[in-house]
Amino acid sequence: NRGNEQERDRLIDRLEAALPQLKTPESDKKQPNPGRPIFDSKTPARRWLLRRKLLLTGFLLGGMAIFSMFTMIQQTTHSDSVFEARRTTAAEGKAVDFVLSSQSGTTVERLRK
Repeated sequence: NRGNEQERDRLIDRLEAALPQLKTPESDKKQPNPGRPIFDSKTPARRWLLRRKLLLTGFLLGGMAIFSMFTMIQQTTHSDSVFEARRTTAAEGKAVDFVLSSQSGTTVERLRK
């Protein structure tokens, strides 16, 4: 490595001696750049590949399908429990039919057989 550095330094010295026009005068270095100022810019963001976009879309659609199935199962379970409670209270009570009596014109309760 050290030998390579020395060879490089010698080559640079020879090039500078042979081509004096490559050397910039001190007056050029002090003059401001007439163009717009140079900003440190970041490297451009890496684009999303089509494969990654499709995988992300698939995962999102799958997640939405699982979520909707989960909520549907929860709603069914909840409604079944509500109807089961009503079913037990209806089974414990007496079944009554309300019949309109044509003779008296009033509603009469009759137990269902």
